[in-house]
Parts: sequence; structure tokens; C-alpha cells
Amino acid sequence: LPETFLDQPEDFPPNPRRAEIERHNRRIVAQARRLFLPAQVRYAYPQVSVSAFPAARPEASSTGVPDLLRFAGRATEPRVRTLETTRGPLLLRDWCPPSLVARLHPDEGLNAFARRADREQALLKRIASGPECELVVAHTPEGLLIGQVSICAADDWWEGIPDLYEVALEVSANWRKLGLSKALLLFALEPASFEEVILYALGFAWHWDLEGVGMDSMNYAQMIRRLFEQAGFEKMGTTEPNIRLDPANIFLARIGKNVSPGKAAQFRSRLKAPTGLY
Repeated sequence: LPETFLDQPEDFPPNPRRAEIERHNRRIVAQARRLFLPAQVRYAYPQVSVSAFPAARPEASSTGVPDLLRFAGRATEPRVRTLETTRGPLLLRDWCPPSLVARLHPDEGLNAFARRADREQALLKRIASGPECELVVAHTPEGLLIGQVSICAADDWWEGIPDLYEVALEVSANWRKLGLSKALLLFALEPASFEEVILYALGFAWHWDLEGVGMDSMNYAQMIRRLFEQAGFEKMGTTEPNIRLDPANIFLARIGKNVSPGKAAQFRSRLKAPTGLY
């Protein structure tokens, strides 16, 4: 019988493949999160504790500042633009702080990712607080929140590739067919700083916001493709496991003009990475 309940470290020598196994496990967790959680939920509830994030975004001159803010410049001034629609003027704002999200009132149709408008607002507030994210919003002059673009650092499938960000777009079901999706996306990606990074967007056949759109998953994918192609994205083939799960799933990416050839090659290589360890 053992003489103690405490195992001695020397009785369990370290596995030489430990780092490799841990990396594989992180990828499996990332794949499961992407499969079951829309982008906004993944961003608002990251795998690391939110308490680890700083309370406020660091200045672009400080060390360790997220690349997205560093490229944008010190103390970024949010842009505001008026978009005229058949339902009246709308305001587009980038680098939206959490305090602004809290002051807005979400439209009831803004529920594609959290099922309820109030929960959607809470998710967006957390995203706006994250140092690795930028939140762009569309709202009425009266403060009704009707659309948003989230731009956040890539997840674990892309581990090791710097300056890579996922773009997610949402417009309230009550405010569609006004050209807002295109206008909001183009406004969000207009700054020259986005030529320094690689952006990608995903479309899944099981997206919650497919409900009520009135089209099947293949047509939905084509709609997403046409929308993002207007912002310079192109459809790319990839072995990313969730994209391969359904023929209607789509992956689109935009490599900034100032991205180095080496970084672009690293990204393209990862697109075709084997689904096992790489």
C-alpha cells in the first residue's frame, strides 16, 4: 500500500510531447467554441478570464498595446458619419466605448446572436471593453442601436499568426434592406490602418441569424460573399474544421496592402494546415 497520498514528481516524468498535446487540446476547444458559439459570444466570453483584461484600452504608445489600436494611432478619435436612409438618418461610429453602448437602446430585432436584445447589448458592451477588439455601431439620432461590426483578434486555430482579426457583422431584422450592412462594413474598414493587418470573416450554415432571413444556407453564403467582396474580401479554401463541416460554410479574407509577404505566406499556409497537429 502507498505510504502517502502525495505522488512524488519523479514518479511521473514529464511527457516529451506535453507542449504538442496541450496545443492540440487548445485547438479542439477553439473548434468547439466556434462550432457552438457565434462570434459575438466568443469575443464577449473569451477563454481567459475577462478580469485579466485591463479596465481601459491602453494608449497606442504603450508597450504591449494590441496591434489593431497601435496601427490606428495614439488616442484614436472615433469617427462619426451620417447615413441617409429611406427611414431617416442613421449615425455610424467606430471605436465605440462601452459607455456609449450602455447609453444606447437596442432594437428588438438585434437578437441574432444572443436571442434577446438586452443580452446582445451586454455582449457588445463587453466587446467594446476588450483591448483586442474594436466595436463599430449604427444607431438612430434618438439612440436606437440597430447594427454593429465587431473586429477582434483571431482565435486559437490561427495561433502564431500576428495581426490577424475576425470581422463579424449584424443588422437588426427590423432595419434590413436599407443598404445598412454594406455601408456599415465599408465604414468600419475604411481607415488606412486596416491595410496593415489580415481580416477574415466566416459564414456558417447553422448561424443563428439565418433564422427568419427567408433563404436557404447556400443562398445565405452567397449573400455573405457578395457583401464582403464589396469590402475587398475574397473567398478562400481552408481546412479549418468548422468550415469543412458543411458545403454552405464559407471563409473570406482580406490581406492588407501593407502586410509583409512573409506574414501573408504564413497565413496562406495555415489555410491549408492539416486538421491534426501542425
